[in-house]
Amino acid sequence: LELSGYEGHTDYFEIDSETGAITSKDKLDRETFTAGYRFAVRATDSGELLQLQAVPDATVTVILDDVNDERPVFTRAVGCTFQENTSQVGDVCGLKLEATDLDLGLGGEVAFVQLNDSEYFRINEDTLTVELLLNLDRENVAVHYIAFLAIDGGGLTSATDAVIAINVDDYNDNAPQLQPTYSLRVLEGVTVGTVIDSIVATDHDIGVNGLLDYSLVNHDDVFAINNNSELTVNTPLDYDIGAAGREYNFKLVVRDRGSPRLE
Repeated sequence: LELSGYEGHTDYFEIDSETGAITSKDKLDRETFTAGYRFAVRATDSGELLQLQAVPDATVTVILDDVNDERPVFTRAVGCTFQENTSQVGDVCGLKLEATDLDLGLGGEVAFVQLNDSEYFRINEDTLTVELLLNLDRENVAVHYIAFLAIDGGGLTSATDAVIAINVDDYNDNAPQLQPTYSLRVLEGVTVGTVIDSIVATDHDIGVNGLLDYSLVNHDDVFAINNNSELTVNTPLDYDIGAAGREYNFKLVVRDRGSPRLE
């Protein structure tokens, strides 16, 4: 009898025509062919009655045992958020870390290891929860970054780490800042609406907390200020009407739009 393989995964195996021993011709990968390798084997005699004495074809299935040769791969890495001045020491938020490993058994079980420490947080690597250890100030550090490595039960680690962001949401805790005094000069007779100067305030908060509204407490009939901080002439100016028309002292108020509003 002579044995020969045909159809299926014959590129990966060869069969000894006399002994029937099957050997691999290439590297075998369980993760590529999870159902195993299959090919057909035909046995024939070498006599004149070849067609009559052929043994029925057989199908050979080669199942591979798994070895831990696949590294974990991160598929998701999402951080969480605390709010300055509102989140308290001891508060907790949750991370979302996911990784896959194509190996079986322990080799396919994935855990996460924190790579860098932070004085602000304690991270539970098993539950992926973040406990706040110190009060946060967004104006000092707005985002804290923590790196993780994935490791499988066989000791293989991910080729790359995952960096997650712990964000600090803004709280309206900064009042607008404005120069204490201004001294400006303007010519009489300038056109109403003329911009005298831009008086710019700053606010270290962000978003709506950092949006500013400007207003004049007195002499708002003579001058006006818009929310672009432009101080303009609101009525014709006349130097000759006397002292009252030569110098104007007024108070400028700047309020943010946060809650509570600060000025």
